[in-house]
Amino acid sequence: PPPPPPPPSTAPIPPSSFASMDDLLKEVSAAGREVPDVNTVTLTGRVGNIPEPYHFDDGKVVLNLSLACTKKYHPLERRAKDIKYGEEETDWFRLTLWGRDAEFASKYVTKGARVGIRGSLQPTTYIDRTSGEERESPQITVADLEVLETRAEAELRERNKMEREA
Repeated sequence: PPPPPPPPSTAPIPPSSFASMDDLLKEVSAAGREVPDVNTVTLTGRVGNIPEPYHFDDGKVVLNLSLACTKKYHPLERRAKDIKYGEEETDWFRLTLWGRDAEFASKYVTKGARVGIRGSLQPTTYIDRTSGEERESPQITVADLEVLETRAEAELRERNKMEREA
């Protein structure tokens, strides 16, 4: 037997079945209500500050980090945009970790470590100290943190850092 037809909500509707553009827009907005909102951010980059956890009186732990993500370009993009090697742009993101992830990161993640995160984007507001104006800044609340470098890579990075400082 032939397969059953798809349910009416997922079946494609030919454009000719609408009397006007308004009818089409109503149908599209009604279908959009069935799609859940998704707020997920996935990034990889290097930690930009020394992890310093904050312990609350009730036992909760929070850790604020910054993450530097360098934009990588294909050679054809470099040629089209006239970007030379070593002139990549870096985007900075503020991260907030809670609980076990915060404790783990404070123990095993150092400044410059290569990490991957998955979390949600949260707008935060603050008062600018210089102008006194209220400003908004995006912040990522981290749900998962992965260290993307081996212990040997981390030790080599630390050794190279010490040699540069000496």
